[in-house]
Amino acid sequence: MRRSEALRGTNHVLLELSPVIRETEIQKLLFVLQSVLRDDLGYKKNDAYDVTTAASEVLQNVFHHNENGICGWVAMQLYKGDHGSFVELAIGDSGIGINRSLGENPKIGIYETDVEAITHAIQLGVSRFADKDRGNGFEALMGKVFKHEGTVTIRSGSGKVHIRMDKRTISTFKVPELEGTQVVITLPQKEARNGDRT
Repeated sequence: MRRSEALRGTNHVLLELSPVIRETEIQKLLFVLQSVLRDDLGYKKNDAYDVTTAASEVLQNVFHHNENGICGWVAMQLYKGDHGSFVELAIGDSGIGINRSLGENPKIGIYETDVEAITHAIQLGVSRFADKDRGNGFEALMGKVFKHEGTVTIRSGSGKVHIRMDKRTISTFKVPELEGTQVVITLPQKEARNGDRT
C-alpha cells in the first residue's frame, strides 16, 4: 500500500478543510503532500522535498501575520482524470493581509491596490522586514512551481493574482474584499520516467 493511501484510506480528499492552530501540525501536512507528489504524481524525491520546503514557508506565514488568535486553515485534494492528475493545496489565514504586512516595512509602505501589493510580494527580497535577507517565501514558491509547470493563485484584500507557469502568464483581478490571505498551489502529474523516481 502506498504511503498516501495509508494516510487517507479510501477518501480522495487528502485533507478536508482543517484549522491550523499549532506550527507542529505543519509537519504532518507536509508529509502527506510529499507522499502524494511521489506516490501519485511521479515526482522524484528531491523535487518533492523542494516543493514541500517552499510550501512550508508559505504555511509559516499563517502564524507570522495573525492578529486575532485564529491562525488559519488548510485543505488538500488530489484530482484524477483522463488527461492526468494533479494535487491542489489551499492555505488561508485571517491575518492582516499582504498590503498591510508590506506596509510595515518603511522602505515599501502601503501600495495603492492589493493587486500591486501581491505582484510585488512574489519578488525576491520583498517583505515587511527591512532586512534584505527576508522575503524569500513567495519567491521560492514561485521558483518551484515554475519548475514543475503548476499554478499559484494568491488572494488578499481586494486583489487576486493567478500565475500559470506552464503558459508563463499572470492574470490579475479586483475582487470583493476578503480578510487575510489565501494561497492555492496546483501541481500536475509528471510524465512517466521509465520508473525512475529516485
